Amino acid sequence: MLRSIRSIWQSVDRKMKASSLRRRSRTGNAHALESRTLLASLVSATKISYQDADGDNVTVTLSKAVLTAGNVNSIFTFDTGNVNGSNATKQQLRSINLVGVAGISGTTITTAAVRSSTTGGDGFAALGQINATGIDIGAVTIDGDLGRILAGDATTTTQGLGALKVHSMGRYGTLSGATNLNTVIQGKLASLTTKSDVKDVSIRVEGSVSGRLDAVTIGGSLIGGVSDNSGLILTEGDLGPVAVTGDVIGGGGESSGGFKSDGKISSVTVKRTIVGGEGFYSGAFYSKLDMGTVNITGNVQGGAFGSGKIQSEGKVGNVTIGGSLIGRRTSSSTHNGMIESEGDMGAVKITGDVVGGAGLSSGNIHCGGKLTSLTIGGSLIGGSDLSTGRVFSSLGIGAVTISGSILGGSNPSTQAPFSSGIVYTDGKIASVTVEGALRGGAGYFSGAVHSKLDMGAVNVAGSVYGGSFLAGRIQSEGKLASVTIGGSLIGGDGQNSASIMSSQDMGPVNISKDVIGTDLESAKISSSSKITSVTIGGSLIGGDSGSGIVVATEELTTVSIGGDIRGGSASGSAELNASGLVRAKRIGTLTLNGSLIAGTDNTSGQFTNNGAIRVSDDIANLTIKGSVIGNSTNQVLITARGQVSPSGSTDLAIGKLTINGRVEYGLIVAGVTSSAVLTSSNADAQIGPVVIGGDWIASSLISGAAPGVDGRYGNADDVKMSGGGVKDVATVSSKITSIVIGGQVIGTPALVGDHFGFVAENIGSFKVKGGTTTYSLTAGNSNDDILLSLVFGGLIGGDTRLNEI
Repeated sequence: MLRSIRSIWQSVDRKMKASSLRRRSRTGNAHALESRTLLASLVSATKISYQDADGDNVTVTLSKAVLTAGNVNSIFTFDTGNVNGSNATKQQLRSINLVGVAGISGTTITTAAVRSSTTGGDGFAALGQINATGIDIGAVTIDGDLGRILAGDATTTTQGLGALKVHSMGRYGTLSGATNLNTVIQGKLASLTTKSDVKDVSIRVEGSVSGRLDAVTIGGSLIGGVSDNSGLILTEGDLGPVAVTGDVIGGGGESSGGFKSDGKISSVTVKRTIVGGEGFYSGAFYSKLDMGTVNITGNVQGGAFGSGKIQSEGKVGNVTIGGSLIGRRTSSSTHNGMIESEGDMGAVKITGDVVGGAGLSSGNIHCGGKLTSLTIGGSLIGGSDLSTGRVFSSLGIGAVTISGSILGGSNPSTQAPFSSGIVYTDGKIASVTVEGALRGGAGYFSGAVHSKLDMGAVNVAGSVYGGSFLAGRIQSEGKLASVTIGGSLIGGDGQNSASIMSSQDMGPVNISKDVIGTDLESAKISSSSKITSVTIGGSLIGGDSGSGIVVATEELTTVSIGGDIRGGSASGSAELNASGLVRAKRIGTLTLNGSLIAGTDNTSGQFTNNGAIRVSDDIANLTIKGSVIGNSTNQVLITARGQVSPSGSTDLAIGKLTINGRVEYGLIVAGVTSSAVLTSSNADAQIGPVVIGGDWIASSLISGAAPGVDGRYGNADDVKMSGGGVKDVATVSSKITSIVIGGQVIGTPALVGDHFGFVAENIGSFKVKGGTTTYSLTAGNSNDDILLSLVFGGLIGGDTRLNEI
């Protein structure tokens, strides 16, 4: 046994010897001890001395004068021999037993080891155990490794043990003499300080709320082992500041390698990493009540279930992780690599990534209260199971800043709160800044920012990409202050992917490049209330139904699109509805710098609103700097119903319309609803000045009129809108203030059999050729009917008319 201990000392402490030689150059003390010939001796009523297993000169000092020749060998137990005045044999001190020693309460214990120039040593002396069961004692200082200590009487409101200072604990297991590695203190432990590692030991401070440990400083690492609770420091009362210079490493045992308090933890500082092991709850910090500030210099990395975790059932203060928060990539490992509180959580700052794993709730920040703020220096990356790479708060989140990207995972969740690669709260989010991209994954709801209540300004420097169902989205179920995207909004292969949505008011939306719809309702900007403004630097491009659209249930104040609005196309029997669409209850100003282009209808299924502007009430000013381009299968639709509260004889549905290019296969109607079917609603609808820079080809401009039985505008059976629910005030007439066509007005070939027209009760003026050709109109209502497109060579039909109904 003695040889085994010596070999362990030699292999483990070789690196410490050089520094210990310098530290132990206390020449006077060494000579004083070496001058004694009887080292394993009772020096005084407070002191013994002996030569340890590798040659050091060691003294053990008690502060109480209780040692006698009659009790010294019942107090001190060695592996060989005893306190008998002989130093012929090197000895390992296995135990100091204070039980039954009269007057021992409150004593302090100090061991000191000095390397001998004669017999050698390393300047450290290991001690197996101290047994002070049922006794309150003072400070204990061990100049080497300690296996375990038992202390404290039944009155736990008193201090069971003063400051415990050791070089290390558990380094030699039970080889140095400890019966086991379980330390138990009844009552308060003033402090625990080690210069090196705490390995495999269990330290338990008991006594309900009185079982406190006021401070922990570990100069090395806290290392769990294969046994349950090994490398665990547990208090039934509060745990004061914890500082670990090295790592906190979980082992194979359950709850191994960590800290647990049934009360509060004042603060946590780990200078290196927290690593979960193969044991459940290993490599973890847990408090039943509040936990103060947490500072981890390196990574927090999950292992088995509940491992690599910082958890409080109360509040948690500010959390700083200098590395990454990483969930384990094993599906059987869940709830690992986590920061969790049941109450509020302070500012969380992670220098690296938050990475979800393959198991449920791995790589996860979970706050049951309010999360003050979140800063991630890398990316938020979803994993392959529920709630992975996720940030969740029940009561709201302050400012969120992510220097990398938000990347959705492949989790199978069908509920947003449990998705992967997501920032989600049941409360408000103050603001969100993502300096990379927002990208949905294969999992539903993944790669997203979602608040149940209001959300502040959202800024994404890169693009927003869709993925699966509702993946790659920005969504507020309350108000959304503003959204800025430095790249494009690009739909994925799932419904509602790459979407910006709010249930209440939405502020300005600015997208530097394109909005590109793909799957059903993807690349969608929508509000169930009003939108202040939408600015798209590129084009608004529809794909499947409901994709590539801007929709507001209430007012859309300003829209500016740098490129085109393009509707989607369909063939076969597929249905396609509402792609490449702007729709709102009311639009203040819409400026399209490109063209409005309808999709092609080659399907037998329903095909509506694909390349359209539809307004439930009115649009004040519409400017299209390109052209309006429909086709023979699908006309471009621009429609508005009219004012909510008309004033006098004025009911402008379209206040001003300017199109710099041509209008081809366009249908512009005032007085109809914004539903898929053009339903008459307002016989009094009016259109202000209309200016078209190019030709007017096979298109109609209608205000307050309905087609006759043939369903076509611009012929004799055009009528005033009528029927149930249609507004028709006797003193108000449908009207187009003025029309200027820059080019010519033409229809389609004569044999097509269609009709087009400019139709209202009153048309103020009509000019073509850039205003140089004026048609003479009679003042008043219902008294002009003019054929505008003449037969020429049998190719152009007389199928376009100006008709006052």
